[in-house]
Amino acid sequence: MAYIRDELPAIIRQLRKPAGNDPRFASLEAIEANRKDFTAAVHSTWKQLHSRSLDEILTIEKVLSSAPREKLPVGFVWYLERSIALWRRINDAIVWSLVREQDHVIRRVCHRKDRPRLTDANPTAIRPFLDNFNSDPQSIAIWSDATTCVDLGDRVCRSFSGKLNGSFEAKAGAMNDRIFELMEVPGSSADVMNAITDFADKYGPKAVKQLERVVKQRQRYNEVMDIIENDRGFDSRQQAHVTVQDTTTPLKRYDLELQAVIDASLGGPVLRCVDRCLWVYVEREQSSGRLGRSRTVQAL
Repeated sequence: MAYIRDELPAIIRQLRKPAGNDPRFASLEAIEANRKDFTAAVHSTWKQLHSRSLDEILTIEKVLSSAPREKLPVGFVWYLERSIALWRRINDAIVWSLVREQDHVIRRVCHRKDRPRLTDANPTAIRPFLDNFNSDPQSIAIWSDATTCVDLGDRVCRSFSGKLNGSFEAKAGAMNDRIFELMEVPGSSADVMNAITDFADKYGPKAVKQLERVVKQRQRYNEVMDIIENDRGFDSRQQAHVTVQDTTTPLKRYDLELQAVIDASLGGPVLRCVDRCLWVYVEREQSSGRLGRSRTVQAL
């Protein structure tokens, strides 16, 4: 388990330039001429960061879930929880790039659910899939539960070599196999109802509850993908029809302003307002020059 505050500047540089300083990618024209190599280089950086984040989150979760946690200093527990949040944000940055910075896509896939513990989300099943999928340089898969912004599906996949694209649920076990068979029953609605009745009689109420969860997940997935792919559709969470339109207002980035605030904190704590709406506070540990706690407070 490493101190992420020491690594964060280098990680940020990797996220900003995931293909590095290779002269083959020095311009848009050069990238287009070397697109396959560029994609492989970018994916390699993202995969390394994602895999590292999973290792760190799982390790920290084990520390925080152990009995000795009660004896840990409060400040250290805060630091560990903050570290998990930062690793998740790093995965958010990767996903944001995967969806081409389309904020409406993030709005559709983010349902603001409480984040699950990765140790409780079957990592022994998910990670082999990630390793296998990510062995292809032209493809990348991200574990959704390791982000803060993706609640649709268990994995976000993007491939330029014919593999899966989109968000996908990971299902395993004999009961899930029966459920998938049931959902593919051919025939009329009466035939389907008879199949569901037989399923309920054979497997009982617990299996029916599982069937309901799977059906709800599929319905929600279809709604979201309909909006993403067609720029319109029905959102059952909002109970409204949604239409996506391009804005004429250009996006504005605050990287330079935020970096200026961080640089200014060398001499002491800094509180500054960015774009008349976001207050940023940065404080360093003066003995080491490291960034200490930082807070952002949106002004009313």
